[in-house]
Amino acid sequence: MRRWAFANVPAAIRRGGDTDDFVQRALLRTLRRLPHLRLADDGTLQPYLRRVVMNLVRDHGRAQARQPETRPLQDWDHPIMRSPADAMIGAERYARYRAAVRKLSPRARVALQGRIERGLDYAAVARLAQCASPAAARAMVGRALERVMKDMRAGETPGARRPRG
Repeated sequence: MRRWAFANVPAAIRRGGDTDDFVQRALLRTLRRLPHLRLADDGTLQPYLRRVVMNLVRDHGRAQARQPETRPLQDWDHPIMRSPADAMIGAERYARYRAAVRKLSPRARVALQGRIERGLDYAAVARLAQCASPAAARAMVGRALERVMKDMRAGETPGARRPRG
């Protein structure tokens, strides 16, 4: 019965142990109904079991069709709810960031924005900022980022900084 079910259950429904599960459920259902069955001869039980297995497969397919499509959750699937205070603090920090970036030289600004805001690799940043190599672009971005962080810290009110760690 297992071999027949494995050969006849559609591959889309059949997974590792599903075929065995269908056979077991068919046997259990048949055993429960055995006192009420009228089997004419010895060869009629197997066709009956095959019919039960195929009915179980159809029921399973219908149940799967009624289920909504499942997919794994991604980080961006759930919006992060921010409080008004968080939004205000974020807006203030962003304003300090923009002001600090405006103080950079044009090449350093382009390099930092290319790497941080656009997510470019250092080879692309080197072409964009007209650096000699990706290593030079990495150094330029590093220095620009240090300068921006220093300027942002200078713009904070005393006692408003978060402790590190």
